[in-house]
Amino acid sequence: GISILTHLSPESQPAYLKELARITTPSGLVMLTIASQGAVAFHREKTSGHQTPTPEQLDKEGIVFYQYPERQLQRIDFVDGGDYGRTFHSHEYMKMIAAQNFETLAIEARALHYQDLVILRPL
Repeated sequence: GISILTHLSPESQPAYLKELARITTPSGLVMLTIASQGAVAFHREKTSGHQTPTPEQLDKEGIVFYQYPERQLQRIDFVDGGDYGRTFHSHEYMKMIAAQNFETLAIEARALHYQDLVILRPL
């Protein structure tokens, strides 16, 4: 699950998490990454031309999704364009959407460059 949720639309994420729970053994762990406040700071400081929420917007909304422009999606032939883009999650939102299928064991900020590592155990 490295850099998957960071690209899926909010509508696609519950089904993805449900499938991960289905295929994970009861004693297994799921490790995912999310783009959270560290990613917001990184993108606002280091990149230009990328849509990035403000820290306040991410805190308020919990999840912010920017669909990739059509010209970029044309280079990606394995996805439905409406479901693929750049997604930012607050830790609270991640815990909330995971809670239907998982116990959140940890969220480690900036564990993988600017992405946060999420460790989950199936319920």
